[in-house]
Amino acid sequence: MAIDAVSPLQTVSSLQALLPRRNPNGAEPAARRHGVAREYAELFRELNRLRQAREHEARAGIAEQSYIRRLQGVDARVRAHEQAHVAILAGHAGSAVQYEYMRGPDGRLYAVGGSVAVDTSPVPGDPQATIRKARRIRMAAFGPHRPSSQDLRVAAEAYRMEARAKKELTHQESVRREERSQMERQVGLGRYTDLLA
Repeated sequence: MAIDAVSPLQTVSSLQALLPRRNPNGAEPAARRHGVAREYAELFRELNRLRQAREHEARAGIAEQSYIRRLQGVDARVRAHEQAHVAILAGHAGSAVQYEYMRGPDGRLYAVGGSVAVDTSPVPGDPQATIRKARRIRMAAFGPHRPSSQDLRVAAEAYRMEARAKKELTHQESVRREERSQMERQVGLGRYTDLLA
């Protein structure tokens, strides 16, 4: 067995077996009485170093497991956040979810960030559909529990998109009213000329 393959726990146990024990009556260990105090002290120091290494290894294991649990929590929150966007977008997503990953101490990849491309272009020639689309995008941006700064930027773009569509709709309605008014005048003039004839 190689030295580096021995765990600190095995080494501490084997060194403890080598250390002289105090007699039940409280007498000094035989090693000290026979002039091997230096070796005894070295063994004792090595035992203390190994105990500390074992404690450090145990703390490191606990810290690593805690870190992995935190990564798992972040991964779950990121995935839920992005899936909430996709679910609300209902077809207006420009692409599938793109995740940013971090490799954990256990070798697994954990999602620590993500994004969904959103199509914020207006529906050509249909301001009503553009307004519905902008509202859906805004709902998707605010959908997750805690919107990110990018989510807020997308929501702001959706507000602007809706405002432009409302302006276009208002313009279209005024053009239609004007056309209707002109038609009514022409029809009215036609009736008037019929009456004169």
